[in-house]
Amino acid sequence: PNSFCFNSALVACAKSGRMSQAFGILREMDLLSQEGDANAKPTEHSYAAMLRACAAAGDPRTANMLMRRMERAGLPATAVHYGLAIHACSRGGELRKVFDLLNDMQGRGLQPDKHAFTTALAACAEANQLNRALSLVERMYFLEVQP
Repeated sequence: PNSFCFNSALVACAKSGRMSQAFGILREMDLLSQEGDANAKPTEHSYAAMLRACAAAGDPRTANMLMRRMERAGLPATAVHYGLAIHACSRGGELRKVFDLLNDMQGRGLQPDKHAFTTALAACAEANQLNRALSLVERMYFLEVQP
């Protein structure tokens, strides 16, 4: 099987909340690629599927681990990956990590979109952090991001 087949299985597992099976597939992909099967190597889509499941589950710990794992694998995170990780951290109540991800994203030259900012604003509202929310609105205005 190639990465497209594996990614389809990852998406199915992730959508049905079967994270342990999804991680098993990701490990299998890693093993096969280490054994020389370049077609089985995890891709940006593999990690997006996993991060999407973390976002749905509100699992910031796993999302952050996946972001680090992607980086170690030499796959640069895109705005989509960051947005999903921000969503996972927001749903998991990790406001500090939400801001860390936004800052890291911009530090890497990626522009947070309205979804990333809206998710961060929701996290501020949930944590009763009005000043942080206002600073995000100012940042959005400065970056010309429309809510």
